[in-house]
Order: sequence, then C-alpha cells, then structure tokens
Amino acid sequence: MEIAEKIKKLSAHQWGGTRKYQQKNQIKHIEENKSFNEGENKQKVDENKEKERRCPKCNAIWKKKTPTLSQVRSAVKESLLEHTEDVKSISQDSQLGYSGSVATGKVGNPKKIHKGMEPDIRGECGKRYDIDGFLISEIAKDIRPYKGKRWGKNHPDSKELELLVRKTLRLKPALRYMEKGKKGFSIVVYRHEDAHKPVRKGGLIIVS
Repeated sequence: MEIAEKIKKLSAHQWGGTRKYQQKNQIKHIEENKSFNEGENKQKVDENKEKERRCPKCNAIWKKKTPTLSQVRSAVKESLLEHTEDVKSISQDSQLGYSGSVATGKVGNPKKIHKGMEPDIRGECGKRYDIDGFLISEIAKDIRPYKGKRWGKNHPDSKELELLVRKTLRLKPALRYMEKGKKGFSIVVYRHEDAHKPVRKGGLIIVS
C-alpha cells in the first residue's frame, strides 16, 4: 500500500512537470509565431512601400535604383576624356565640357514637367535627357552666332568632334536613357573670353 502511494505521488509529480514543460513550450511557440508574423508583415509593408514609390510630378512608378547620377556623370566624363586628342587637334588651347541637368543634378528648363528634379536618368518617367556639350576654342570666331549661340555643327572641326563624342556616349550602358542623335548631344562653341558663361551655369570642363 505504501509503495502504491509513492508511485501515485511520483506519477502526479511527473505529470505536473510535463504539463509545465508543455505550457512553456506552447508559450515559446506562440512567441516565435508572433515574431515571425511581425517580421513577415513588416516585410510586406516594406515591399508595398517599395511598390508605391512614384514620381511626384508625373506619377510614374519608380522601381529602379540604377544607374545613379554619379554613374551617369562618370560615363559622360569618360566619354569626353576619350576625345582629348581630338579636342587638342582643333587647337592646343581648346577645352571641352558639358552643362545642363546632368551636370547640375536638376532639370532647369521651366517648360519641362520635371523642373527642379533629377533628370530621368533611369527612364522611368519616359522623359529622355540630353547632354549639353560646349567647346571653348579659337574657332568660335569663325562661327556666326544663331539666336545667340555658336553651334558646333556650323564648323567642320567642331562638327566632326560632335559626331565622334555622340558615338562614344551612345556606347555607354549608363547612358542608355539619353536622347538619341542630335537631341542627345550637341556642342556650342565659346570664345575664350566667354569661357565663364557655361561654367557660371553649372557647366563642367572635362578636357582642359
């Protein structure tokens, strides 16, 4: 009888311990599920936020993160530097650079919908951008101004340079959303005494 009582008490003790263990495991399981669900919900919220990125001007959906403005500028710089010899063959003191929205980082034309914003370098708004090239050279005196500008296409040397640079720019993957042809790249020629004009507007001299 005494042995039977001991077995009964021992069984009750073991069952109590097992029940506590099960309860502890159940609580742990609930907490793990809660943590997992919270993480999953947070991920869904983050994904939704990513999907909801839109252009504040035209409402186009933004998903891409490359190319960056820095990558686009590097590609333009590399392209212009590749033609250092072509620039110097015009005259040793000739300089080549570019201005516009890629140089400044913002669209400046008040007629464009994205004025004040970064140019559409990733092509998500469907608004291609251009590179405004400029050449500072003595050949400027041989080019008659048209609407206040001496266009490179009106001189054989600057016209050839324009075509060569345009071809190089077109081969750069980071610049695939540029305008094509003449709309994408053109050169305006300045006299040396007017070299400050494009620079004053945020232009960058690359070949000096």
